[in-house]
Amino acid sequence: ARIEAGNEDLAWYASTPEAERGFCRHCGSSLFFRSSRWPGELHIVRASFDGELDREPSAHVFWDTHVSWIDLADSLPRMPG
Repeated sequence: ARIEAGNEDLAWYASTPEAERGFCRHCGSSLFFRSSRWPGELHIVRASFDGELDREPSAHVFWDTHVSWIDLADSLPRMPG
């Protein structure tokens, strides 16, 4: 599937005064995150891709609030929220 600007299937929710989350209006899947903390960036949920990417994740953010049952075996930096 392809999502384009102005697509009525995409909705944005202001999760905080500084950030928004983009999701599918039909199924509720979380797709995007954008924030004034990272101006000009659109963060895309990794699970939205089923093929190769041109880059891999560079850090785990909000690590201080991650769920206790996840165990990531990588050496990426773990950054607080």
